[in-house]
Amino acid sequence: RAVRGEARTEPSNGGGTPRGVPPAVGLLEFTQWQRICHPDDARQAVEHGLDGVIVSNHGGRQVDGARPALDCVPEVAAAAPGHLVLFDSGFRGGADIIKPLALGARAVLLGRPFVYGLAAGGGDGLRHLLRCLLADLDLTLGLSGIASVDELTRDCLVRARRS
Repeated sequence: RAVRGEARTEPSNGGGTPRGVPPAVGLLEFTQWQRICHPDDARQAVEHGLDGVIVSNHGGRQVDGARPALDCVPEVAAAAPGHLVLFDSGFRGGADIIKPLALGARAVLLGRPFVYGLAAGGGDGLRHLLRCLLADLDLTLGLSGIASVDELTRDCLVRARRS
């Protein structure tokens, strides 16, 4: 059983995760976490003894001009060395997952997809959703020429030019 940021050591579904993907993170005590999007907040969280931080812009997609949470990951991760940095945003597939991992997050959080899987089929629906998401992550890594999430770095990403 995981508490305060420790991951379980056994996979929750008996294995089958893509190469280099750690076992599912167990239940975390989120009272010891803070959702942030600024490196100063990450430093303050670490100084106050929090086990880690969750990078999130608190639904900033509704605020015109808000900084995308993904852009905050490198600075927040650098400001919390040795602490677990998780990323929370709208994930729909493997490409959505590799970006924050390449930028310094250790794992991503699933919100709506998790609930959709449960609503569609209970535990079986959730297992199916997670298997599909992990299969897409594995496919995305393979098509990118990357053998494992452990190999992800900023150099794996290319910033799109805006006209």
